[in-house]
Amino acid sequence: MKNLVMPGIKRAFTALISAQFLLTGYAHGENNGSENENVYREYLIDTSLPFSEGATEEITDVRSPFVWQTYQAGIIDGWHYRFSPDGSAIFGRSPRLHDDIYKVSCKLAHGCTITGPDGNPVSIGPSEALLPVPSESNGLSIAKSYISWIFKNSKTLRSSFSSKTEKPTGKTSPPGADKHENEIHLPKKMEKTPAENKASPSNPTATPPKAPQKNPDRKNTKPTAQIKKNQNTAQKKTNDRPTIRKAADQVATSPPDNNPIHTFTKKDDKSTSCAISTEYGIKYYDDASEKNKSGKEKLSLTCASMFFSNITMRGTVNYYPDHNDQQPWDPDYTFSLAYHYSKSINLEYSNYSGNRFPWHNKDGTGALGSGSFRISYAIPDPWNKYIDSRLSSVNSLRCATSAATSPEYQKENGSGNLKTVLGISCSFSPLDISRLNIVFSGLYYPISDQQQSWDPDYTLNISYKVSDKLSLGYSNYSGGRWPWNKDPGVGEGLAKGSLRMTYKLD
Repeated sequence: MKNLVMPGIKRAFTALISAQFLLTGYAHGENNGSENENVYREYLIDTSLPFSEGATEEITDVRSPFVWQTYQAGIIDGWHYRFSPDGSAIFGRSPRLHDDIYKVSCKLAHGCTITGPDGNPVSIGPSEALLPVPSESNGLSIAKSYISWIFKNSKTLRSSFSSKTEKPTGKTSPPGADKHENEIHLPKKMEKTPAENKASPSNPTATPPKAPQKNPDRKNTKPTAQIKKNQNTAQKKTNDRPTIRKAADQVATSPPDNNPIHTFTKKDDKSTSCAISTEYGIKYYDDASEKNKSGKEKLSLTCASMFFSNITMRGTVNYYPDHNDQQPWDPDYTFSLAYHYSKSINLEYSNYSGNRFPWHNKDGTGALGSGSFRISYAIPDPWNKYIDSRLSSVNSLRCATSAATSPEYQKENGSGNLKTVLGISCSFSPLDISRLNIVFSGLYYPISDQQQSWDPDYTLNISYKVSDKLSLGYSNYSGGRWPWNKDPGVGEGLAKGSLRMTYKLD
């Protein structure tokens, strides 16, 4: 076994590095996903607006319903941070964002709450959010600066207070009213972007909030692009918003894992990411010889693009150095298109069947029309936290249910229609190891005759983030069977899985 595994790993690693040099130039020329903290909530802030200089926007895999599709990561005054479109954020001294952290959560019409290492919450409303923040480099001050920034840049959050507390009457505010409240509770006809609310010919009465006290020892927390925009507001209005040139996506072979991969964000705000990965099948079933073999090698290039912040497209191209290793269910390519319908519902069309390019001389079990329509629902966060509190060995638990149907699918002796699969997936980090992530899925086929030998009862994915660019993993998406399922499968046992190494093209 050792003689088979080691040469295969060496060849796969060599292929990975070679592909990196070949593909990196293309990726850069063309463009010149983990820790699961949040399920979907209300969209409050655009993660492409940089909170700090050098911040990066990252994209998580479209098939994972456990987290937002995007989040921003960066460093400010020595504090690492990450925030999601729902305004939730986490700040910590360590890049792991694990020990001595400050968490921020925001809710429409309620404001934001800071929870420090001591567990005591601090509520920040609209009036407090626009007050000057002491220029101190501690977690609480950084979190307050973030809340002030999100109030200024989130029209949705500001409007939620207007609709809750103010009824349009056409009357002016009474003398002596708090100026910060006036900035929040604007009538709809006067609502503008944060930059436009400053004094200008069209809005001469708007009073900007009091500027924070300056401290030469502390860097300005306002992004460079935003500062420049504010300075030019009085001279020329602009609708351009600052975007981040670097982003990330969690990319892996089909089905995907949960490791974030850096991508490139174009000026039109359409983010594209690419990564290469190599896999080594520890043990697999060979359809031609009807025997178990070892050492299947595969090299993959995966790219993903996000459109309009709620539509994501991704595709993967696979190459098998030894063509005899490729089985009928092993695809030449895969693709998916996902739509984030609401805070907890995803709609997706994907095709991970045994697709073949036209020039391929061997038939596969897939075709362009052999994909599946899937709807997934993220289980509410309180249930996850309840289970978290009961299991000391499980951290950041996120679960979701799904239902999928395939209009057409391949069978061992022909083809069929409307194969239906129900599933539940859970993602968690064991023993508070934030770099380690496990995703386990259980699948159920209501019509048992539709399940083929390569269709699994369960799937398992384990990933470990070595660095920002490199991740290692183990996955088992073969036809594994529950102990009580007597129907034969082609992927029984953990040995039928594969080892994976993924490298981000940056």
